[in-house]
Amino acid sequence: MGSAGFQIRYRGHHIEVSLRAENLRIRLQPCSAPAVRIGVEGIYAQLAGGEDMDFPLVPKTAKPSGLRTAIEETCNRTWKGIPMTKTRVAVNGYGVIGKRVADAVLLQPDMELIGVADIITDWRIRSAAGRFPLFASTAEARDAMGQAGLTISGDLADLLAQADVVVDATPKHVAAGNLPRYRAAGVKVVMQGGESHDTTGHSFVAQANYDSALGRDMTRVVSCNTTSIVRVLGALQDAGLLAKARGVLIRRATDPWESHLGGIMNTMVPEPKIPSHQGPDARTVLPGLDVVTIAAKGAHTQTHNHYWTLQLTRPSTREEDPRGASRGPAHRVHPDG
Repeated sequence: MGSAGFQIRYRGHHIEVSLRAENLRIRLQPCSAPAVRIGVEGIYAQLAGGEDMDFPLVPKTAKPSGLRTAIEETCNRTWKGIPMTKTRVAVNGYGVIGKRVADAVLLQPDMELIGVADIITDWRIRSAAGRFPLFASTAEARDAMGQAGLTISGDLADLLAQADVVVDATPKHVAAGNLPRYRAAGVKVVMQGGESHDTTGHSFVAQANYDSALGRDMTRVVSCNTTSIVRVLGALQDAGLLAKARGVLIRRATDPWESHLGGIMNTMVPEPKIPSHQGPDARTVLPGLDVVTIAAKGAHTQTHNHYWTLQLTRPSTREEDPRGASRGPAHRVHPDG
């Protein structure tokens, strides 16, 4: 392969990265966000929107080690003479969100997953056995998990005693109840979007408000629906294209493995008020967003679907849009609408 490329969004910038054997090219798409400092192999540059730079890559004499090993080697270096240590991460709750968080942490060279806590004894937690230490979130769960044949390394207090940060992926409202324990343990906290914005005082989407999370003791990562709204509409807003947005959200009725316990068939169940909670939730991340949403649950278990009517600030074309406003890391504009 002669070259590779990808796009990222960082601190309000859409950044194009092109990699060749001899150089790494960084290009920032035009925008009004503050300039950012970028460094490659010890060479640094301050780049603003619309600017680009080629960073030369010096061939290594050592045997090629692959991308992940290269990242690990970088993280094992020192910064201004200070050894870079790994952040110790605990995950409380191993369901839809927690298992993905655990897998993501395992892939980070600057993080260490020290364990996962839960109360369940079924196939979900059994699939994690042997991959990382398991802990019981409650005393009752510790007995049940032990009786189920799971090797338990301790309770939640034991897990928190080893952690720098805990990611709480427990069900809605459970996480808020855990907050006093986290504060007493002196750990930083990341909560999932089922909790209210007031629980942490900060709501987070990496592409939109990364800087505002720096130095905080806790934050809340908003739901998948709200994240989608912020990433798509925020990209249009950053490009100066979005005046206002009105959306209809059709949510899945239940998780696939719980579809036998309840759900709906051959109907839809609308949320009882307008706006639905997703629009106001998006404004906890982007306060200036002019957005109204209505939502309903559909008789399916796999996806959420969003349908938008947008008013733009000026005429635009499909050709302009994918190149800039809506070409984020996980969404695309389809050429036929």
